[in-house]
Amino acid sequence: AAWWKKLATAAKAGIIAGADGKFRPNDTITRQEMAVIIMKAYALLGKTAGTGAVDNFADKADIAVWAMPYVDGAATAGLISGMGDGTFAPSANATRAQAASLVSRILK
Repeated sequence: AAWWKKLATAAKAGIIAGADGKFRPNDTITRQEMAVIIMKAYALLGKTAGTGAVDNFADKADIAVWAMPYVDGAATAGLISGMGDGTFAPSANATRAQAASLVSRILK
């Protein structure tokens, strides 16, 4: 299938990775997982982001250690903003609209 070739390309580029040796293409994606993917793509484009904006999220302590630098970079670069209540909601599922918005921002 065509999606498999795209997945293989993204995996080979280091943009995406599975968990426990499996990709699970039909699973949902969390906001923090989305931040990891988008920042890996951002770096592949030769772009770098600063740090520090993650401190603005009221639920910073809920962001996983492995996702923290990516969420911080995405927020500092202005790619990701929090929810309306000042939280990041790292474990909430990302919407297609949120993912499309991120892709649009890194391509500009």
